[in-house]
Amino acid sequence: MLVQYGPAPTVLSYLLLLAVFAVAGAVLVFLPETAPNAGGRFQLKPRRISIPAPARRSFAVLALTVATVWAFGGTFQALGPSLVADLLHSQNHLLGGAVVAVLAAAGAIGQPVFGRLTGRQPVVAGGVILVLGVIGLLAGMATSSVPVFIGGIAILGLGSGGAVFMGAFRLMAALADPEHRGELLAAVYIVAYLGLSLPAIGAGIAVRYFGLYATMSVFAVVVAVLMVVSMAGLPLLSHRHRSAESLARDVPVAVPHPCCPPHPDATGVSPKVPVGV
Repeated sequence: MLVQYGPAPTVLSYLLLLAVFAVAGAVLVFLPETAPNAGGRFQLKPRRISIPAPARRSFAVLALTVATVWAFGGTFQALGPSLVADLLHSQNHLLGGAVVAVLAAAGAIGQPVFGRLTGRQPVVAGGVILVLGVIGLLAGMATSSVPVFIGGIAILGLGSGGAVFMGAFRLMAALADPEHRGELLAAVYIVAYLGLSLPAIGAGIAVRYFGLYATMSVFAVVVAVLMVVSMAGLPLLSHRHRSAESLARDVPVAVPHPCCPPHPDATGVSPKVPVGV
């Protein structure tokens, strides 16, 4: 809306974001610290990025899952508005932004919808939905049908950001003890943002040589294939992960927060889970 109807379209949105970040940064100083052994007060302390050695196989499997869903999100943000403009024969930037917003909103809706699923369940359920969304996206592009195209995007958002990323994030968070979880989650987001940026840059280059439709079609198929590969790799998760997951089915767990929830795989979530699992 700001780009289409506001002044200074290449500047205004960034100035507003900087203002929001400034307010958020000021508020952050006054939030209580919840990390173990941090003393409960605000402090800036450099920490290394690390993945526990026993968890590296599980991390590799889940990292592919995270990179896949973020790769689609980043590339669609780059190419989606141009696709919409071509399908609708309109250069109105609000329409392109609205389709990207549909992807993000579907992900936000999907997290509470799939929030009660535990272990690998949200990754598997979301992966199936993601593949169906890719089929809808390709069908919409092939038929130039805007409703089918937008429906496919909504299904993709529901599966990728709503279920797959939430489930993979929980499983990854459980790979480290609470005191070192921040170090591992830093690695998670490095993977996520590399997945967000590098494929989008590659797709932008490919559009110059192969065209918008061919590039997006091939990329969507690659995302679906990588998602299937990711789901096939879930049985390779470490023995510790699988044991905790099986025990968690019998443990009553509160519905987690969709952003950064404790997962029943994490040691100490419930007193019914034996120590050492």
